[in-house]
Amino acid sequence: MLLQFVLSAFLNVFKKGRRMDRTVIAYVIYLVVSIGLTVWVARTLSRNGRIFLSDVLRGTRNSRRP
Repeated sequence: MLLQFVLSAFLNVFKKGRRMDRTVIAYVIYLVVSIGLTVWVARTLSRNGRIFLSDVLRGTRNSRRP
């Protein structure tokens, strides 16, 4: 719904020479930044997640053993 609104508002800019609303600009910037951060976090977690989990679970397993 939001993406449809943003795309339609963005495409309407090129019709009849209308200027882009500041809200649409803010939405586009927010969308680009949030997608970029999501990709960065996903890559970081996929690279370092296994090492982190093995360290954490190894400590937990050792503390549970008698």
